[in-house]
Amino acid sequence: MFCDSLKKSLKALMGPQALDNVRRCRTFFRFCVGRDVYFRPDANVAVELLGGRPITMYGAWYAATEGLSARSIIYSVGVGDDISFDLALISRFGCKIHAIDPTPESHVWLSKQTVPEEFILHRFGVAAHDGVQAFHPASVDGWVSHSIFKTQATKEAIIELPVKRIVTIMKELGHSHLDLLKMDIEGSEYDVLEDVLESGVCCDQLLVEFHHRNLKDGRRRTRATVSELRSAGYQLVKMAGNGEEFCFLKRTQNLMPIESR
Repeated sequence: MFCDSLKKSLKALMGPQALDNVRRCRTFFRFCVGRDVYFRPDANVAVELLGGRPITMYGAWYAATEGLSARSIIYSVGVGDDISFDLALISRFGCKIHAIDPTPESHVWLSKQTVPEEFILHRFGVAAHDGVQAFHPASVDGWVSHSIFKTQATKEAIIELPVKRIVTIMKELGHSHLDLLKMDIEGSEYDVLEDVLESGVCCDQLLVEFHHRNLKDGRRRTRATVSELRSAGYQLVKMAGNGEEFCFLKRTQNLMPIESR
């Protein structure tokens, strides 16, 4: 209990940027001993840390805000029990957020929140196919995240929930492109991103949390997926200090390569 209180106090004293730097050092050390991944940004682009809970910054995401507006088309996939990032975008730009999550626990949590009309919930998940998907509920009390994988954080039991491809959702909502796609989907990101690239989805900015630490071959899959995104014209502009959240921008002439700084 004392150690937890001490950690919380230290995080409060450090602030978001210092905390991110400490986490980055830890991630780099894990990478050096072969236990993590680490990527250098491809381009020099200004990003902002939006949302997040006080002290821990849980739920915060780095995003490039230049060009975002009330007309921006934004999908936030994976709601869980934190919508601070979504609310920050709505407050800042007045845009609509299409929030996508199939888990009943998340729906219950959201029903108790006061959300603006710009926050639009879609009660299904995303996958590389349309139909239903078997998920393992969280095994930890108080957690709402479900995963298609059986890990230490999930139960053996499964629950089938509706899912749709990103391209299907876009067609149904009448969207021809996305200004920003954020995904935190507990390991499903690898198959979904492959489908996004293969289906030719037009997306300007991609925010994704990679769950390589939870999967047996996770580091290999993250390295392969980042390589595929780069080959498809996406440039990595920010990796959060924890080595999990990544911000990619579709390559344009406005992106300044790191080498030219």
